[in-house]
Amino acid sequence: MSVLAEVYRLPLGLLTDFYQLTMAQGYRRAGLAEVEGVFHLFFRKSPFGGGFAVACGLSRVLEFLEGFRFGDEDLAYLARQAGNDGEPLFEPSFLEELRSLRLECDVDAIPEGTVVFPFEPLVRVRGPLLQAQLLETALLNFVNFETLIATKMAFDSEEEAFEAWARAQPNNSVFLVDTYDTLEGVRRAAAAARRLRERGQRAIGIRLDSGDLAYLSIAARAILDEASLSEVKIVASNELDEHLIASLKEQGARIDVWGVGTRLVTGGDQAALGGVYKLGAVREAGGPWRTRVKVSEQAVKTSNPGVQQVRRFSGPDGFAADVIYDEERGLGEAPTLVDPLDPTHRKRVPAGSGFEDLLVPVVRGGRVVYQPPSLPATQARAKEQVARLHPGIRRFVNPHQYPVGLALELYELKTRLVLEARGALLHSA
Repeated sequence: MSVLAEVYRLPLGLLTDFYQLTMAQGYRRAGLAEVEGVFHLFFRKSPFGGGFAVACGLSRVLEFLEGFRFGDEDLAYLARQAGNDGEPLFEPSFLEELRSLRLECDVDAIPEGTVVFPFEPLVRVRGPLLQAQLLETALLNFVNFETLIATKMAFDSEEEAFEAWARAQPNNSVFLVDTYDTLEGVRRAAAAARRLRERGQRAIGIRLDSGDLAYLSIAARAILDEASLSEVKIVASNELDEHLIASLKEQGARIDVWGVGTRLVTGGDQAALGGVYKLGAVREAGGPWRTRVKVSEQAVKTSNPGVQQVRRFSGPDGFAADVIYDEERGLGEAPTLVDPLDPTHRKRVPAGSGFEDLLVPVVRGGRVVYQPPSLPATQARAKEQVARLHPGIRRFVNPHQYPVGLALELYELKTRLVLEARGALLHSA
């Protein structure tokens, strides 16, 4: 019996949260359930002020994927859940689809015990959007926690995303407004809320997840009130704790609901890895990949597009550099890597350097194809990996930064997508 089967009652479909389930139903209503997407799980900052992390949690991920399905009790529980309007939150046809759901996803992951760095995909999930969405919570829980201890749009425009979500959850909609430009997102959410009202329905609120929450909440409240939407609530998230909430209140923030997650369920100054799960590309059956990027007012929160892989280059003294690249575009023999947070910081990898690609196949078509190594083997790998880092990177205080960056071609693609998104925003303003 697996560890998960001992801790949780099988099957494991409900090892998720309502957000994933409502998103999955939203994809289905929008006709996107079978569109193929590729998601990447990564973290943005090394924990404990250190220079690296050690990948862990893959064994638990594979146990979860093998036991993933929905049982009769799960579906009966979901059928009893009501929305803000008192109506069933989930359609019977959607629940019946969950009953027969069997995973078809492909999953690639970095083996446990490997040293890893910010923005590198630790896990890559490729498959139908509905299925890939349902996996997010469990994958984040397992990889975030165990990696720490060892060491969200699919639409062409924000308007389309809001309208699809409004139709999927007409009386339960909370619109995430900081995908492109936050205040313009508030205006678009207000327009969607007014269209809902015209149909006799009601939006719940908007959510701010980045930027200056005090300023943005005040400005958002003014936009909503001007649109006669005083009943629409403002939800705030983004690593909130008691100190930040107190500060925001002192600044007069107009926030109705505080979305406290990571800082509530864990303790200590570095109690969570902060891993995220972001969409990089989508495609219709038989069609080409269409890259996706989530634009944010915070550069660190702007996601990377493409079907990503990590290539680690080595020299005579150990690991030399990691390059995140798009598998669809490939990588040249002597690539240039660009720091995702400082594009003026670049490094060229010498031609002929040894390398390995870190993401390896672990699931194909929903079936596990990888045998995790034993704990002693994982420990040995971790020791060997850490030993190949420069001593300056291994030290605890003020470690050197290991060279990790986007392949120049991927950086240029990301820049173009961001500029197109912001240009479209300006054109529509």
